[in-house]
Amino acid sequence: MEANQVTNEQEFWAFMAKFAAEREQRDAEREQRDAERDRRHDQLEAQLAKTDAKLNKVAKLFGDMNNNRGAEAEEFFFHSLRKNPKIAGIDFDTVHRNLSGEKGKISDEFDLVLVNGDSLALIEVKTKAHLDLVDKIIDKKIPHLKILFPHFKNYKIYAGIASLVTYPDLIEKVNEKGLFLLTQQGKHLEIINPPLQHW
Repeated sequence: MEANQVTNEQEFWAFMAKFAAEREQRDAEREQRDAERDRRHDQLEAQLAKTDAKLNKVAKLFGDMNNNRGAEAEEFFFHSLRKNPKIAGIDFDTVHRNLSGEKGKISDEFDLVLVNGDSLALIEVKTKAHLDLVDKIIDKKIPHLKILFPHFKNYKIYAGIASLVTYPDLIEKVNEKGLFLLTQQGKHLEIINPPLQHW
């Protein structure tokens, strides 16, 4: 029965009862849909939280693994150079590891620094060096070294990269910019591109 078909009071109340029942049915269905949507949303949130936790665990493991590989590279190059502190025929007296300094707004850390009476070799160590490290050494690391350690200002400063993994673009760029490149050859250290340029 439609509203325009109501002809008396009894039909009116019957229509209103039917209308109320239909409305209650629609409200109940909507509440059920909302509850189902909320349940699915909560389920999805719980699944996302589990996925986030797993991703965080994987990221931590990967980060730890990367840090370990970086530490292994630094250990290898440090001990190799400490045992034989020579780069491209230049003998050095001491090998310093993680030399750091701070002056005003400038602070920096240098992975390996080899020193003799008038020369210094600044070496950044990576498992696999990226090309932008070459410019970073020239534009940032060498100037920072001179500012943070002014007693080296009259030294010949040689700069290079020690990388367990090398590739043609890296070799080409260090050659082009005048840096040296050290890598692992079996259990030994090898310099790929002598002679050296100094700053």
